[in-house]
Amino acid sequence: MSDVVPSNGTVKIVKRAVRLTGASMECAPTNELGVVYLFAEKARSLGFQVSLIKPGFPDCIAYRRAGDHEHQVRIEFEFRSRSFASHGHDPHGCDCIVCWEHNWPDCPAHLEVIELRTLFGVPPSVWLQPAIKSQWF
Repeated sequence: MSDVVPSNGTVKIVKRAVRLTGASMECAPTNELGVVYLFAEKARSLGFQVSLIKPGFPDCIAYRRAGDHEHQVRIEFEFRSRSFASHGHDPHGCDCIVCWEHNWPDCPAHLEVIELRTLFGVPPSVWLQPAIKSQWF
């Protein structure tokens, strides 16, 4: 999806994010704040009761029912899951990463990753790479 915007007498193509269906946000998020907004929309259906959202690590303290009791879940919001590592967060100070795109294959196994794009029906990005070196750009 793109919009045509006149800019100084020239035509500029501005690409927009993927449109979302079934969400109060028109298009897919482009940053961490959009992830926080969409998580707030899905938190209850995912079984979370949010207690606190704050600046600093971890971003959110929530509770989730497990059997006959609730347990605390420390949540970090990221646009892309790999940003968790590049921001230098301690994996042991967090229980869950909520992101738009999960792109961290080496994510520690104890961290639950909730990739919101899958909850809004947006397919994963696909990257094609030539298998023969002579076909590389």
